[in-house]
Amino acid sequence: MYGSIDGIMVPTQAEWRELKTVCWYEVTPLSERQWPSRYTERLGKLEGLKATAIRYHCDIQEAEAFSTLL
Repeated sequence: MYGSIDGIMVPTQAEWRELKTVCWYEVTPLSERQWPSRYTERLGKLEGLKATAIRYHCDIQEAEAFSTLL
């Protein structure tokens, strides 16, 4: 399980607020068939990963209230 979090300032009717976003996801390796040979030629033999089971949560709350999504 992996996670990422980010925020951006957005205008509301009263003021600018931070829209917070958290994303939870799992990764699975790409099969050789899905990992084109042009990438292995350019980057070397790397394992390609694909994000799966992606879940996003966004809200304009104070950090303390938003932390419950974590």
